[in-house]
Amino acid sequence: MPPVSRIRLLIEERNAAVPCRYQEANDTTGNARLFPLLRLVTQAQFVSQTHGKNSVPLRALLDTGAWITAIETQTWQEYDREGFIEHHPLMNPQFAFIGGNSTMYRLGRVWLRLFDLLPGQINWLPTVPVICQLLENKECRLSAPILLGLHLGVLEGRRLTREPIPPLTTPIPLNRSSDVGAWYGQEWYLESA
Repeated sequence: MPPVSRIRLLIEERNAAVPCRYQEANDTTGNARLFPLLRLVTQAQFVSQTHGKNSVPLRALLDTGAWITAIETQTWQEYDREGFIEHHPLMNPQFAFIGGNSTMYRLGRVWLRLFDLLPGQINWLPTVPVICQLLENKECRLSAPILLGLHLGVLEGRRLTREPIPPLTTPIPLNRSSDVGAWYGQEWYLESA
């Protein structure tokens, strides 16, 4: 099956460490509302450009606040042994503060394919090169093994779009790691520009 030009991203709701509360200016009841913590997730697969093999798909979080992609230590080391990681030869270790922990990192390049796992079908966008931070502190845990950033990655030459839909009025399922976009009246897509 050939790649498609558009995939749907899933929306997960998470519990925020520090919930964001707000109150409407014209609300005289004094009731504060909570902003839900919604995250865009997909499945990413490492693709080898030299060995012609692919990894198993991994959960990946699209983080519009991350300047580049970051990959957890255990994840990139496993795929490095299998030949999926290209290390930047001139890059000395650098320091970053990610996921509440400090870590050293090196720059690398991986080739990633993103999946849209719909019931009964699998769609994916073409494989692209992604410059990434290869985190060296095993204690630096991310919300997903791969944190997809804004620059030199899966968004290059692509468009991220939000489409409003009529929101569902039934209770949100207890398993909020499944797609909850319909309850918030939105669907998100990543497509070739």
